[in-house]
Amino acid sequence: MALSTISFSSSSSVTSPWLYDVFLSFRGEDTRDTFTAHLYHALIQKGIHTFIDDDEVKRGDEISTKLLPAIEDSRISIIVLSKNYASSTWCLDELVKILECKKSKQQIVLPVFYHVDPSDIRHQRGTFGEALAKHAEKLNGDMKLQMWKAALREVANLSGDHLIRNGNESKFIDGIIQEVSRIVNHSYLHVAKYPVGLDSQVRDIMNLHVSVGTNDIRMVGILGVGGIGKTTLAKSIYNSIAFEFEASCFLENVCDTANQVHGLVQLQGTLLYKVFGDCKSLMVDSIATGITTIKHRFRSKRVLLILDGVDHLNQLETLTGGHDWFGKGSRIIITTRDQHLLTTHGVDSTYKMTGLNHDDAFELFCWHAFKRNKPDDGYGEFIEQIIDYAGSLPLVLTVLGSDIYGRREKSEWESALDQYRKIPHQDIQKILRTSYDRLSENEKNVFLDIAFFFNGKWLVDVIKILDSFGFCPNFSIPRLKEKCLISESKGSLQMHDLLRDMGREVVRKESRNPGERSRLFFHKDVRKVLEEDEGTDSVEVIGADFPDGADIIRLSPKAFKNMKRLRLFRCHNTHFSAEPNCLPNSIHVLDWPNCPLQSMPSKFRGDKLSILRMPGSRIQEIHLEYFKAEMRFPGKKIPDWFSHCKEITSNSHRCEFDIKVAPPYNLDDIIGIAFCAVIEPVATFILAVSIMGGVTYTSRYYDAHAAFDEIDSDHVWLRYLTTEHITRLRAVSVDRADDLGIIFESTQNLVDNLRIIFERNDPNLMIFKHCGVHLLYKQHEQNAKDHAGHVPHHENIDVHLNAPIEYIGNLANPMGGSQLSKRRRVDYDDYKDDHNIESNSYEQQRKPTSGLEIKIFLKDKMPWS
Repeated sequence: MALSTISFSSSSSVTSPWLYDVFLSFRGEDTRDTFTAHLYHALIQKGIHTFIDDDEVKRGDEISTKLLPAIEDSRISIIVLSKNYASSTWCLDELVKILECKKSKQQIVLPVFYHVDPSDIRHQRGTFGEALAKHAEKLNGDMKLQMWKAALREVANLSGDHLIRNGNESKFIDGIIQEVSRIVNHSYLHVAKYPVGLDSQVRDIMNLHVSVGTNDIRMVGILGVGGIGKTTLAKSIYNSIAFEFEASCFLENVCDTANQVHGLVQLQGTLLYKVFGDCKSLMVDSIATGITTIKHRFRSKRVLLILDGVDHLNQLETLTGGHDWFGKGSRIIITTRDQHLLTTHGVDSTYKMTGLNHDDAFELFCWHAFKRNKPDDGYGEFIEQIIDYAGSLPLVLTVLGSDIYGRREKSEWESALDQYRKIPHQDIQKILRTSYDRLSENEKNVFLDIAFFFNGKWLVDVIKILDSFGFCPNFSIPRLKEKCLISESKGSLQMHDLLRDMGREVVRKESRNPGERSRLFFHKDVRKVLEEDEGTDSVEVIGADFPDGADIIRLSPKAFKNMKRLRLFRCHNTHFSAEPNCLPNSIHVLDWPNCPLQSMPSKFRGDKLSILRMPGSRIQEIHLEYFKAEMRFPGKKIPDWFSHCKEITSNSHRCEFDIKVAPPYNLDDIIGIAFCAVIEPVATFILAVSIMGGVTYTSRYYDAHAAFDEIDSDHVWLRYLTTEHITRLRAVSVDRADDLGIIFESTQNLVDNLRIIFERNDPNLMIFKHCGVHLLYKQHEQNAKDHAGHVPHHENIDVHLNAPIEYIGNLANPMGGSQLSKRRRVDYDDYKDDHNIESNSYEQQRKPTSGLEIKIFLKDKMPWS
């Protein structure tokens, strides 16, 4: 414990994290009163704090208990290897310890070969071989002998200074003093009061990325979310290797300075001053002048440059424009939250930080909360909760540990943790919000929507919804990933809980009145707004899961009247005592179980709806214009407007349609395809859907809300493929024609074939009862004339459902000028011969035909999970 405390307190020193500059290891009978005495005196004269055994260890003390800590706390070890060095077991033990500290603490080792040949030490000849032979007689196979031999070989292979007999000792010592002065005279940066887990991170990045000692010029990025410890790691690296370069500079908080007036010029001047000192010829009066000066003065210098907290490419372009700006062996390290910035600038490698492991997180929190590495009895469970909340971010553990220090009542801990979950600590919020503030408007909207509603949801589904909002998710989501604000795991979006809470706090601060905030998720706020009619046009999203499924909201009939910009409404686990008399036409997503409406409000157009879920509702009539993507609702029949239907009389797991597309239509004219199946659940499962062109998956997803239980009634599942999706299926058919024997042809002279296959993977989960297909075609010239100035035919069709609807989209007008197929509804069992449609059982083997094949798989889980 004492050693750990010494290490932590010394590491926080602004001047040096070491107690001694130099530790001298030598054989007393060889050099104590000659060379070593002269060297020690020269070191002291230069103000270099040096440990030597006969000066620091008082008579009567046991020397071993003093030497080991002294070695650990020394920045440099100078080993004076003389002819009788190996005859002392004391010296050999010192040597082993010194080399251990070289590996574990990045200690510098400077061997001095005093009147001995390094090759004699390496091969253990002469006096070194004789000494080891004597030790071997006494130790009788002890492993310590092997450790000594290995240590002597290692030190002999290090770069050192060799003083031959009759050499100029005074000049030789001056050279050593100059080397040591260069190492110890550079400023050390404060790293951390308790640098738990830091050593392993330093070793990883040094071994895998920085690798000092080679002549290549290397740029390395350190990437991570705010608070993960990028700056701390960069400072530790600087302290460890800065002395190995001709010049070094650490520029902290680059983005803060750069965003000030003339900030980039100021940064250029600071860089030049730290490396070259106060020189009038290096005055910078413009960015262009600064670039020219840096390139000219640095290109022949081996430098270490660390740019901390970079957030814009122009900061890199003005401070470290390219590899050719610097001399051989230079290292440029950049810390940032933005992966795209590093990629664009062309760094050689990137170290992505992942936070502390559980044990280190536990210890770091304890150091701040209890000032020791273990908690008081009875507090372990609380610490586990805090670590779970903090997500192993060192900043959060440090802030919360310090905040809770001195509080010994468990009720205080419980209250504090509850408060952190409701409102993030201001110090944490400040650091994390920096990333949010630097986002574009679209990126901010996407970030907040994910923080409130889409964390943990399937990426493909979130993209569709955000795209319907006009937020360009195919660009915004990758940007959020690059900025370390979100990640993707097995197809689902993930956001750190603290980033989620930061986003929610951003919205909470928009107004004290919940009805004037852009997003509502806290169930008490949602209840207040809906019951007391407090919603305004500021409200864009409402989404809440009420804790008690028996909750009743006394909905104000005018609750939605003023929410002109509401685009998503999701309210689960509650019931409503009244109907609203209006809904905003701005709504894209309406996910409302137990909706009290019996029909949609008369002025609600629903033309922007992309998702409509209403399980357990009383609604009986849905206009066809609401259909757009996919739905699932209780029912026993295919909707009447489907033109191709089939009843499955046997317990078959496959249903197949062959539809011949005859002139004047061909496959090119198909702009939409609707699929429908009536299924009977016979076990508990979650519906998963896969759509294939040939043997290639083009769409795979599952709906977490589509959970079936074996006691559920029959359900209708409907899916609509858009023009974009059909184009993708056609591309698959063309690309894989040779492999699949599928050819996509489209001419006026040929009859094209469209094959639709429904299939389920497990008969123990569901039973097919009915299947249906409906095609939507482009209008041909004559049809366009016939319908000019009229609403497309299918928009006037109502679909009457005798069961609650859970998931409804819009099939109306998927493309301007489209229309429903004019062919009448076909029952396959009775009309297959008269309508050029073939119905085939699973056992029949089909020959490849000219056309497009689409397979619809209904499964119990994702096929790739």
